[in-house]
Amino acid sequence: IELPDAKGTLRRLSDTKGKVVLLDFTAYSLSASKARTLELRELYNRFSPKGFEIYQVSLDANEHYWQTMCEHLPWLCVYDANGETSQYIQLYQVHKIPSFFLINKAGDLVARMEQIEDLEKTIAKLCNE
Repeated sequence: IELPDAKGTLRRLSDTKGKVVLLDFTAYSLSASKARTLELRELYNRFSPKGFEIYQVSLDANEHYWQTMCEHLPWLCVYDANGETSQYIQLYQVHKIPSFFLINKAGDLVARMEQIEDLEKTIAKLCNE
């Protein structure tokens, strides 16, 4: 995945190799987005010193709204202007938004949202490997 961040810089998912990554497909316009962002911030604050990163792909229809919502977030926020027709949604077989995946330090996709019972525990385990 290679998409622009809020400043227009292309950011590659592959640049996060060597870290445990939560690949997150989302839309800030969703009603539950604010609460979810707070949960992600807690995970990020706890695990980023241990090599954890979030690569968040926004599929919002309104690019300006996305930029406003993500401008103060500490993780990688990128924007896919193709929204629901994104090639990355098809590639990762995303059927609902939000959806997330965990990638280990070697860059291997190790789990998708439906396979994870305890996200915090799984991230802790991957960070300590």
